[in-house]
Amino acid sequence: MTVGFTRGPPIRNRSFVLCWRLQPKPRHGNCSKEPWRCCDPLRRNRNAGGAEKAEPFERRVLVEIAGVEKEGRAVSASLFRFADIRNHVVGLPLFRRWCAVSAIAVSLILFFGGTVHADTDPLARARQYVDYQKYDKAIPLLESYYGHNPESTEAYYLLLHALRMNAVVAYDEKDYGTAIVSLVRAVQLAPTDTFVKRDLATVYTAYGYHLYSRADTPGAEEAFRKALEIIPTSRAARRGMARIEEGKGDAEREAGRPLIAIHHYRSALEWDSTSIAAHLALGQIYYRREEFALARQHLKKARELSAKTIKGLDDLLARVDREEEETRLYETIEADGFRVRFRGAARYELFNQILPILQEARQRASFLFERTPRKPLTVILYTGEAFSRAVAAPDWATGLYDGKVRLRESEVNRPVTYLTRVIRHEVAHAVLNQVCAGDVPAWIHEGIAKYLEIDQWDSLQDASYLVTAIKRKEWIDLWRLEKPFTSLPGDSDVRLAYDESAAAIRFLATNYGQRAIADLVTLLSAGRSPAEAIDNITFLDRNVFQSRVRDWVLWEYDR
Repeated sequence: MTVGFTRGPPIRNRSFVLCWRLQPKPRHGNCSKEPWRCCDPLRRNRNAGGAEKAEPFERRVLVEIAGVEKEGRAVSASLFRFADIRNHVVGLPLFRRWCAVSAIAVSLILFFGGTVHADTDPLARARQYVDYQKYDKAIPLLESYYGHNPESTEAYYLLLHALRMNAVVAYDEKDYGTAIVSLVRAVQLAPTDTFVKRDLATVYTAYGYHLYSRADTPGAEEAFRKALEIIPTSRAARRGMARIEEGKGDAEREAGRPLIAIHHYRSALEWDSTSIAAHLALGQIYYRREEFALARQHLKKARELSAKTIKGLDDLLARVDREEEETRLYETIEADGFRVRFRGAARYELFNQILPILQEARQRASFLFERTPRKPLTVILYTGEAFSRAVAAPDWATGLYDGKVRLRESEVNRPVTYLTRVIRHEVAHAVLNQVCAGDVPAWIHEGIAKYLEIDQWDSLQDASYLVTAIKRKEWIDLWRLEKPFTSLPGDSDVRLAYDESAAAIRFLATNYGQRAIADLVTLLSAGRSPAEAIDNITFLDRNVFQSRVRDWVLWEYDR
């Protein structure tokens, strides 16, 4: 039987690998043989005491293999011992001659052949690196070999495999840069391989989300676009682009540029038509712009796409329907930064009556906040039960602001002093909502609106209820009053919440100056929490601040 030697992986016979690795290593220090017969050639030559005592190595191997022909089972021990000494120059020809003795000899020939060629052939060495999953070491060898031998099919496919697997390892370790470099080279090698392209697009997409999570929006957008250049239909990359456009739209919306925000939200829907956030944002913007048909379209689409109930969405859709009807039935007059709606020709007198009060209230709030609203304020006058139908407000509410100032017509016919307080309160909400980009808790919103109603508190009319509550230790923690007061259980709690809020803001203005209120609005616009903003202005933490407010109320109004 003739066995040809070819360049292959160092070991292909897995059973041989297991057996060879399990063979016990000889203990050279306690070798039972004579020194010149020791299985360690270095020790044998060192201890022989002279060349005349050393048996020629080739002769020893021939003798052992000749013995193998007579004793078939002894071949394994001899061959494995020969493998341990790694004398390839002598061993390889001998094992070629005697390969028919045992099937293990064939495996050893492959073992010796692979090892010899790994020392001299870069392709064989690279193959070993690939077998041991050391792709980073195999790739340079394969690149060099393939560069000099471009016709080598084996080198081509081995390099492509090493590049892809190196990218997989790097991807698992979140080393996206290395993964991208490997796959870009793989695409250069195989520009028509759809699997390699898919892998590269996947890595670019994952890298984009990684950058987006670190607020690197430009880098994330570039990564998503590269993924889409490779696979334009990649849903994950398109969703990533939609998320970036939503973020841009949110920023423009907070900055008071709704038209630019609409452009970004529409771009988000072009990338991903199932974006619930984009549909909701467009619905809200169109509602505020009184484009009710478009608002309804996007809000209903958001409801269809959402698997869960979106809180407040049904109420907003109902409001859209009501206000669309109002727009159809009510007349509108625009004057000096206001858009006033009313029903019936006789209501022009009411418009002329409230316009000066509206102007004064707007100017008063702008002076306090040191900012002027850029958009006109919408005011709607309701007749009869229309106010209750239009808004979900309690019976005691004389007015309401929910993006628009809503007033009962019956309140307009009351004394001017009372009407002025009502209008100042609601206009303060409207102006604050425009000039403050951040989230304002209810107690600050209502406290500022109450502060702008009148110049001075009356001890009996305005502060007596609060003084009594403080003495009874019924004070409600201000930081529990961040939601609208209509959510409070009883009317007494609602009144106390209004009075506490008004006292806190009046305490700030009295002891730190009116400028403190403008500073408070500025800090909230910058994203500070209410506690941080109060601490920044007063150098008091939330508990000490409330204690000082209570002490101040008792000192000033408990007479």
